[in-house]
Amino acid sequence: MSVSKVAVCYHSVKGHTAVVAQEVIHGVNQVKDARGELIDVGSNHIPWKSLAESDAIIFGCPTHFGSVSATMKSFMDQTDAFWLEMHWRGKFAGAFTCAGEPSGDKQSVLMTLCIFAMQHGMMWIGLDPMKDVRTGFGKPENYNIHGAYMGAMADSSSAAVTSDSPPLSHRQTAHALGKRVAMAATRWKLGEAKAMEI
Repeated sequence: MSVSKVAVCYHSVKGHTAVVAQEVIHGVNQVKDARGELIDVGSNHIPWKSLAESDAIIFGCPTHFGSVSATMKSFMDQTDAFWLEMHWRGKFAGAFTCAGEPSGDKQSVLMTLCIFAMQHGMMWIGLDPMKDVRTGFGKPENYNIHGAYMGAMADSSSAAVTSDSPPLSHRQTAHALGKRVAMAATRWKLGEAKAMEI
């Protein structure tokens, strides 16, 4: 079976979201037959061809006044150039976000990114709802402490990244999200390969 490609498209202002994105990519790369690619949408070059070839895309950005950051919105708007061709139809999608407060209206960012993915015909993957550490992938004790099943939420309570900001359990939750999306993409790809043999 060929390797499943999972892109993690993120924007970070103070570095907190970048730290979370790194955890997501580590989760992706833990899955056998999956490979993650980290893409900073704030850079001057977006690898659109690579995104078109990916099996899943995980989006992440800070929560700015209850919505996605301007840079992430600009990235989203640029996809209008190929929306009619549905280049991303059938890919898996997921998301994560950071904010300075425990709520900070993070849910609205995850909802915005989910709607964006749906409009591209993507299939949304959220967090595993089970918090029991005996199930799943050895989840941390404080896994998904916000109960954000649509995606991963992280707190960025300090001006700069520290060992506690984002908190370790929030980073581990992001890791679990990356792993879950990669597993879904890999299973889907394996199913497609088996279907081709019939």
